[in-house]
Amino acid sequence: MKIFLKRVAAVMVLTSASMNLQAAFSTDSSKDDRLQKPSASTSEAFLEQVRVNSRLQAAEAAYNLSILAANRKDLTLAHSLIEEAIQMNQSNSNYLTFAADIAFLTQQYDKAEVYQIMVLEIARSAPEFDDLQVAMILDQLGAIYVQQEHYEKARSSYQESLQLREKLYGDNHLQVAMSLNRLALLAVRQDQSSVAETLLKKSLDIAREVSGPRHVNTANMLANLADLYQSELRLEEAEALYKEAISIWGDSPVDPLRQATGQNSLGRLFMIQRRFDDARLQFEQVLTLLKQNYTQDHPYVQQAIRNLTELDAARGSNVEKDRIYDELLREFSSRLPKYKEITADNAPLLPEQRILHYSMKPNR
Repeated sequence: MKIFLKRVAAVMVLTSASMNLQAAFSTDSSKDDRLQKPSASTSEAFLEQVRVNSRLQAAEAAYNLSILAANRKDLTLAHSLIEEAIQMNQSNSNYLTFAADIAFLTQQYDKAEVYQIMVLEIARSAPEFDDLQVAMILDQLGAIYVQQEHYEKARSSYQESLQLREKLYGDNHLQVAMSLNRLALLAVRQDQSSVAETLLKKSLDIAREVSGPRHVNTANMLANLADLYQSELRLEEAEALYKEAISIWGDSPVDPLRQATGQNSLGRLFMIQRRFDDARLQFEQVLTLLKQNYTQDHPYVQQAIRNLTELDAARGSNVEKDRIYDELLREFSSRLPKYKEITADNAPLLPEQRILHYSMKPNR
């Protein structure tokens, strides 16, 4: 593949070079005396330029092919191609960003960190990057650190991102609320529930004031805080917030997956309380929402079906009910200390969602 890319690019560049040389040396009888052959140094410089152009064009071809491979969900080939592109051009921020994302998706977090730091270094020094773009790069670096459990590094990245957003927008803006959510996510992972609650309440206040009390942004923030309360078994508070969020989503069904996630969480809450009829209602609505947007064999739909199966088993004989209930409770409780998806805004996208954000873009 590497040889093929270089040959394609070389043919393109050398064809252009040949045409330029023919033009340079074409003469007519009246200009023969003024024609001069290029010097050795000029020829060497020209040859070097051909080599550079060939390498850059081959790098761009590898980058574009890596995007196509990722869109086909062939992340192994995408990773190989984007690394080949970077070998030929290590200063292209698009290549490095894509490489970091592919490494993140394939759980190669050390590689992702290296690439993301390179992107950040370019962004800090290049005038075409504004503060918001730098903040977004810091957010992704923070997400990598979270996966590596380097929490202090993650906190530093998120704090710097928050400061940049506050500098751009002031204290009362949805961009600021998103940064607060990321810091809350980190606090949850570190079992700092009081810190997380303070941050989530602040972002909820921002959403209510900026977007309005019945906006989907507010619903998302309500669900975030409900998730935290559920993780602390503050079930009555969590239930009230989930219900308010679900009511808002129902009026503005723009994000069925987020609504399904919220209703699934409420169903799980009801399972903990052994309110099986209420849990069934939520799980059935989740399944209906997902079937409207995904095929029957999609993992989301299959998980929703499993929820109903578990519910039916839990409502069986007392012995079986207690056994399955205890298993569900243990499984749910085991996820709470590492509960990570506080908000849909900062959740790592699924591979098919992330890759669609890329297109064949010009060099930066």
